[in-house]
Amino acid sequence: MANPAHLAVLDQGVEAWNAARRQAADLPDLEGADLSGRSLAGIELFAADLRGANLQGCDLEGAYLREAWLDGADLRGARLAQARLGGAQMTRCRFDGAAFVRHEEEMGDATQLAAVLRGADSWRRFARDNAPFLPDLPLDAQLAKLQRTLQALARDKVDAGVNADDPFDSRRFDDTHLARLLAGVDDWNAWRSENPGIAPRLDGVDLTGAALAGANLSGASLRGARLTGANLRAADLGGADLCEAWLCWADLSDVSAVCVDLVRADLTGADLRRARLNGASLAEANLTGAQLYGADLDDAHLEEADFFEGNALHLAYFYEDGDEWNDWRIRCPALTPDLRGANLIGYRLLREDLTGANLARAHLSRIDSYEARLAGADLTAATLVDARLMAARLDGANFALATLTRADLRWASVAGASFIGANLEHTDLCGAKLAGARLSRVMLREADLSRADLSGADLTQACLSGANLRGANLTDADLSDAMLTYAQMVETIVDGARLAGASVYGVAAWGLDLSKVRDQTSLHITPDGRAGLTVDNLELAQFVYLMVHNEKIRGIIDTIGRKAVLILGRFYAERKALLDALKVRLREFDLVPIVFDWDKPTSRDLTETVALLAGMSRFVVADVTDARSIPQELSEIVPRLPSVPVQPILLRGDPGYAMFEHWTSYRTMLPVYQYRDQADLLDNVQQAILAPVAAWEAGATKQAGLEDELKAKDAEIERLRAMLQMQGGGG
Repeated sequence: MANPAHLAVLDQGVEAWNAARRQAADLPDLEGADLSGRSLAGIELFAADLRGANLQGCDLEGAYLREAWLDGADLRGARLAQARLGGAQMTRCRFDGAAFVRHEEEMGDATQLAAVLRGADSWRRFARDNAPFLPDLPLDAQLAKLQRTLQALARDKVDAGVNADDPFDSRRFDDTHLARLLAGVDDWNAWRSENPGIAPRLDGVDLTGAALAGANLSGASLRGARLTGANLRAADLGGADLCEAWLCWADLSDVSAVCVDLVRADLTGADLRRARLNGASLAEANLTGAQLYGADLDDAHLEEADFFEGNALHLAYFYEDGDEWNDWRIRCPALTPDLRGANLIGYRLLREDLTGANLARAHLSRIDSYEARLAGADLTAATLVDARLMAARLDGANFALATLTRADLRWASVAGASFIGANLEHTDLCGAKLAGARLSRVMLREADLSRADLSGADLTQACLSGANLRGANLTDADLSDAMLTYAQMVETIVDGARLAGASVYGVAAWGLDLSKVRDQTSLHITPDGRAGLTVDNLELAQFVYLMVHNEKIRGIIDTIGRKAVLILGRFYAERKALLDALKVRLREFDLVPIVFDWDKPTSRDLTETVALLAGMSRFVVADVTDARSIPQELSEIVPRLPSVPVQPILLRGDPGYAMFEHWTSYRTMLPVYQYRDQADLLDNVQQAILAPVAAWEAGATKQAGLEDELKAKDAEIERLRAMLQMQGGGG
């Protein structure tokens, strides 16, 4: 639902909203908001989430709604004159009575306009001018474009295992059907009326420039048919299969084409005014310059359809030849190629230099290139699904809101590029150079970032769930609040990295040097990533989670606290035999002895480990006979663990060590038990060790109770004293 903070700013007016948006780092969240009847002219709503919003009667003139999510929004009666709608997603919207122009008499009723079209600004301009698209485009350039598109389609078929010389999968048109159609529309329509059960087979026919106005082609199979320049005005194309058909510059005005299949069809410059295209399949279709004024596109499927917004002459140069394109760029070094919204699906990019080109909202899915030159290019909201751009030069490129799902960017140079809000799910970025890249809020779920250079990258709030970060360089990278659940961080370099607030549930963290991490506070270790336990150390995260959520681990820890006994002493031959025997005897009392062999003086690290084990034990047995390292261990245990009693034992006749008396002043140091020999100690374990420990524990419990009682009385005294002071002040 809508963000309450965003709604509060909107209530302050359009000026306050626009000023706030210029400073904000997040995207507007107004999902499901009731904004009916509001005056929002000129409002900045780039990439806003307005799904299901009530915008009835809203004044949205001049509103900036590029890339906005308006799926299911109610726009009945809204005023959208001069609104910027390029790339807006508006499926299942209601437009009854909506006005898309300032003066309705210019364009007539636009009620059924489907504003989901990419490049809505462009088609509106063309419709207003009521002129064919690209009037000055040389014929050679047009033919070059068609030829390049045909080659791309042929390559797709080869990749799919279809014979390139048989592009229609062994289907051929029926000669008798073609002869009837060429005999004239009236005879054709009469034959269709007499034979309603026959589906015409016209796959691949060449009907370039044919006069087919009013023809009944419903249900006909016209896959790959050549209909360039054909007159199909008011024809019935309902349910027809025109997949990959050529309809460039064709007159399709007033056609009835409900549920027609136009997948990957080329409709460059086609006249589709007032066409009924309800439920039509136009996925990956080329609608560059098509006139769509008054067209009904309700429930049409327009995934990756091309509504070219850029400079037609630039596109013509690009389609002609790679060398010619590069020569043109050399001749015009200050000119930025404008290829916004271009349809380059499946294009094989060879030598073309697209450095700094404007490819916003371009369709680049399945593009194939090695070492492509796209540094500094604007790829805002571009679609690069399954794109193959291995070792591409993409430094400084802008991929904001782009879709790169399953793209291959191995070893690509992407330093300093911006991916804010982009989707790189399952993308292969193995070995890619992403130093300084802006990847805030980017979807990198299950992406391969192994051996990638992400030094200095901004990965705040990025989703790296299941990502492979094996051997990646995250030096000085910012992963604050990132989602790292189930990520693989094996031998990842994290020097100077920020991990504060990251979700690390299920992370495989091995071989990491966390000593130089800048900030790893408040790491979330629960599955939802935003509630429950937090820790301040990645190495500790897994242990703490297991400790809290694993019943066996909790049982083990509880067992240690109630039953563990740490045995300290000398473990050379004679002493070891006695202490091993003591260990076996203590087990008979349902205790868990823990022993260490300290034949040599212990190091500082080992001493600290002993202190840690002592803190987890119920009590400590310290054999101070012939003591050497014992004083060092006791100095770490006795003063620092006031809740762990120490029972010293001493072979009768042994002098012990001189400084032992120092420890007797501590409450946890119990009286020394002196034994004659091993048999004496083992026979009297209950009297020598267990009884004193039990007595100490009972006394400690009683003392704790008395202390709690004293604290309660002190609190009551303080309360009464405060009451007396208040009464005295009142008197």
